[in-house]
Amino acid sequence: MKKDLPEVLLNKYMSKHGLTVNSLALLAGLTQTAVRLISRNESGISAKVAMRLGKVFNTSPELWMAASMNLQLQKAGTDKQFVKELGKVKRL
Repeated sequence: MKKDLPEVLLNKYMSKHGLTVNSLALLAGLTQTAVRLISRNESGISAKVAMRLGKVFNTSPELWMAASMNLQLQKAGTDKQFVKELGKVKRL
């Protein structure tokens, strides 16, 4: 099952509601830069931002937190140094 990342989710909701980066930033009380970074998967989503996005789009904050977690896990899984270190971790 493909996991939604913040970029996919945010752009889907923005498109559905006809919002631009600027209009979403104004509605959510965020900076345009913050919205732009999320929309490019260049930034995760904090709990406070998740609550703001949840309110604007009438969704749960958990939806946005899950997308952010998916991004963090994807980045960790593609970090060559981390993957090498993880290979040394012993299972119980």
